[in-house]
Amino acid sequence: MVVGVVGLAIIFFQQLFSLIPRLLPASWQASVGGFLEFIYSSGLQPLPGISILYVIVPWIGVMATGYGFGTILLLESERRGTLCLRIGLLATLLFVVAGTILIVSKPAPADGPPFIFRLLNQQKYPASQLFLLMTLGPTIACIPLAEKARGWISKALTIFGRVPFFYYLLHIPLIHITALLVNFVRVGAMHQERYGQV
Repeated sequence: MVVGVVGLAIIFFQQLFSLIPRLLPASWQASVGGFLEFIYSSGLQPLPGISILYVIVPWIGVMATGYGFGTILLLESERRGTLCLRIGLLATLLFVVAGTILIVSKPAPADGPPFIFRLLNQQKYPASQLFLLMTLGPTIACIPLAEKARGWISKALTIFGRVPFFYYLLHIPLIHITALLVNFVRVGAMHQERYGQV
């Protein structure tokens, strides 16, 4: 449970990690900046030739919170379902309220997108608190429904759920190969200039 609380603290105070490099002397920032960019985006120069898509924070906080959440999943069915529903709906409500306050407090451009699109347009890299509330809240709220699901769809999802890391790793080369094939169909070459820069 302590791990889960630490995870929540990492998620909700993640922006503090961007301040760590600023506390270092300027001469150190240049030498350790590339490493610190792996932890959290701070605007420093990353290591040459490396493009950092996913920083460690806040995802390590999400994983730690998941371990803490495991204690809830070990409870008996009715209690587990009630807690999941409450936590999920509370997270979703918090997202809607906080997101609405942020949108209303900033003037919208005249030709800007509608309110709902601005609400759903949350920062994913690194994942903001609102992005995590928006994605994890409804997912947690749906756990009681997913546990009651039966049939072939349920069996298929159970198989994928038992080996999520394998399918996570599988999707990366699959997406890359698909992008190369689409490139070949569109422009007649698999490697465009933008692929060569990565």
